[in-house]
Amino acid sequence: QGLIALTKVDTVDEELTELAMEEARDFVADSFLADADIFPVSALKDHGIAELIHAIEAMVQAIPAKSDSGNFRMYIDRQFVQPGFGVIVNGSVLSGAISSNDPVYLLPSQRELRIRRMERHGAEVTRIQAGDRASINLVGLKQKDFKRGMMLSSHPLDPTRLVDGRLSIFAPDIQLGLWSQVLFLSGTIRCMARMHLLDRDTVQAGEQALVQIYLPEDVVVQSDDHFILRNSSGDTTIGGGQIVDPYPLHHRRRRKGSIEEVSNMASGQLGMRIAAEVKKHIIPLTHREIATNLNLVA
Repeated sequence: QGLIALTKVDTVDEELTELAMEEARDFVADSFLADADIFPVSALKDHGIAELIHAIEAMVQAIPAKSDSGNFRMYIDRQFVQPGFGVIVNGSVLSGAISSNDPVYLLPSQRELRIRRMERHGAEVTRIQAGDRASINLVGLKQKDFKRGMMLSSHPLDPTRLVDGRLSIFAPDIQLGLWSQVLFLSGTIRCMARMHLLDRDTVQAGEQALVQIYLPEDVVVQSDDHFILRNSSGDTTIGGGQIVDPYPLHHRRRRKGSIEEVSNMASGQLGMRIAAEVKKHIIPLTHREIATNLNLVA
């Protein structure tokens, strides 16, 4: 859901404002904002601000609250040092919940840290959950320890350099072959990757494919996480999809049985997903290990 704010309307006349509104409508015509309301506003003149705030508040009330089940996970998108407090990190809570007295782990390093203080929208809180924009003051973390793509988690999660995914292509005039060099983005992860089509030899706009993505560094993702792919120069968004399996077997030879297992994982049917996960391992798995690998609540 969303709204469109057309800003700085105090700098132009009414005719140009109307033209800009039409251009905005054309720009979002093929997106979820196609029928969104447009609010012409001016912060300088306080024009339209009250109406925009009222519309945002009404929309927020209608949005269902996110579930706080599952592992707490939060990608770190900003970090800084506050004198007297130490390192503070910001991010949007992706899943689960955590309290100020709970241990937290920095991934992919799996270092255990301690929470000194938490804030949500500038107010100190003792608990944050999925959907919150949060600020966390951490003990045991130095600024030099941070790098892009790191996340905080309530539990240690194994990193990976190979993922299976379900990809949808929506960029026009794009056709990808069996192997492609792409820019992979998920959360705050951003890295060049190699992508291998599994169930077809080519894929183009409007089509879907099962893919295996080879990553150059350790990342932490879980089943059903979303990702975006851009071209190797980063100036065109090719498409996006969801992680099917964060710890897959290699499918370089694209054996029929292996592709069927990936398809079963992508089906969304719990029984088929569990069966496919169990088949990958030589030794038995506990129900908690299966739940963690499939991003389920044990």
